[in-house]
Amino acid sequence: MHLRLNTLRDMVRGQFEGLSKWQLAAVIGTPMTLGIAGFIYYKKHKKKPDSEKEDAAAVPATTTGTKNEVQETQSLSPLDFALEAKKQGNSLFKAGKYADAIEYYTKAISLCPTDKADQIATFYQNRAAAYDQLNNHKQVIADCSEALNLNPKYAKALNRRAKSAENQGEFKLALEDLTFLCMLENFANEETVKFSERVLHNLGKQQAKLELASRKPTLPSKTFMSVFREMFRNDPIFNIDISNLNESSPFTEACKQFLGGKCENVIDLCNEELLLPESEFLPEALLLRGTAHFYMSAFEDAITDLDRVYNMPDVNTNIKVNALVKKANCYSQQGLSMEAMDTYCQAVNVDPENVDIYFHRGQQLMFHERCEEGAEDYKKCIQLCPDFPQAHVYKCLAEHREALLSNSAEGLEKVANHFREVVNKFPNCIEARIKFGQTLLGQAKPEDAREHFEKVLQLDKNNAMATVYMGVLLLNYKPDFDQIRSYIEKAIEMDDLYEYPYELLGSIEVHRGEINSAISNFQKAIKLARTEHEIAHLYTMMDATQAQIEVTRRLGIQMSPTTTSDTVVQ
Repeated sequence: MHLRLNTLRDMVRGQFEGLSKWQLAAVIGTPMTLGIAGFIYYKKHKKKPDSEKEDAAAVPATTTGTKNEVQETQSLSPLDFALEAKKQGNSLFKAGKYADAIEYYTKAISLCPTDKADQIATFYQNRAAAYDQLNNHKQVIADCSEALNLNPKYAKALNRRAKSAENQGEFKLALEDLTFLCMLENFANEETVKFSERVLHNLGKQQAKLELASRKPTLPSKTFMSVFREMFRNDPIFNIDISNLNESSPFTEACKQFLGGKCENVIDLCNEELLLPESEFLPEALLLRGTAHFYMSAFEDAITDLDRVYNMPDVNTNIKVNALVKKANCYSQQGLSMEAMDTYCQAVNVDPENVDIYFHRGQQLMFHERCEEGAEDYKKCIQLCPDFPQAHVYKCLAEHREALLSNSAEGLEKVANHFREVVNKFPNCIEARIKFGQTLLGQAKPEDAREHFEKVLQLDKNNAMATVYMGVLLLNYKPDFDQIRSYIEKAIEMDDLYEYPYELLGSIEVHRGEINSAISNFQKAIKLARTEHEIAHLYTMMDATQAQIEVTRRLGIQMSPTTTSDTVVQ
């Protein structure tokens, strides 16, 4: 996923060269919250926000902190009384007497003439600051909301409400406030930008967990099934010789369908096999059922089956290891990295010579940017099985990621040479050409990348991944969005359960200003994505876009009438 996202960012960034950073940021990198709304706002509004009134935390003390009653005189106006009350509140705030300060800010609010909206907003914001000191975040949110109703561009109230909203887990409100605040600050405040990124990340994680918890088992994409199958050398199911099985066995039929890329009836067929009193394939049927549950993202059911396989007596070592590797994959896809790593270690203890353990553990290490360790696991794979093409491919990917992290041009060129060697060694390996093409796209070498994607389509004319990337290639040139869309639609026809075409289309639609279409496509991708990390990533893109819509609403800016959902791919 990292490689795919980085490639997309580079392509879109190159094609939209010259556009403002807040217009680009919702897709191609930090800050994610600075999207199309900022571009619209600054195109129409050149004035800087009004200077704000003094707030409680910034006003110097004018008394020793003793509570003094406001002097009522004939010469003072209602506004004067209100300002005097605020002054007393500020002094008490500085003295750390927050409850007393709240009383005076409340008095200032009640005394102030209703036509003095900016002053009343300041009093609410000051009272919110006092509540903040008392960790009363609900009241902070309420008072900042009152202040923002009176002065929507009140930066201090936006910032304070965002902090309390984050504290209360109200990440959506915090994100909207921070999107607005980034615009008001002209994106010059690094602290605000980092704050918005943190909130966006937490909101995405929160929503991804809810999505996975409520999700019903769904059929996997053909693209996922094909790629995952090639990641094993010793899988007892993938390597089974169906010709040696009992033709009338439910297990035989389950294997035929599963190896043919169909998952719909596999679980029911395995259930039939497991009910047979004399079945000779009980461990294999359980392993296949667990694998099918994993494919359908029913991770708890998968782990239950895989644990049963592992704990069965007199089971072949290879079957035990395969059950553990797939169990670790279940943990990994749920974001449970420690549990995944512990399970890989358990598998090593069972059979330290099984190449599949090191391949999948290497993926987990790469995901957490432990690229050097990941590369070592892939080297171990190659030592154990030199003709395992995926091990060579992912070793290159680990080295590529390490070179990117260290910003090493020399390292990137070295990896490119290694990739060429791998492609020459395994010319018909689709994964090698796809991944090499992705890295070449990331290095702005579209013509070199095209050669590999076209070769993939010669090997497999219905490869949805290569078809999508043929569309991505067009972002290197003057974009013809109708042509790009044609590739995306072809990919969806090939595999309508593959989430990336929808993600790509959503990303492009953001930059075209087709906001509703972008959101619709992100929602479709979310329903199809498998891992918590990928789902969270998609939510961040959608949440950033939705926050931009909310900000334009607050600013009273009408979105383009062309912004409809008509362009969403179905």
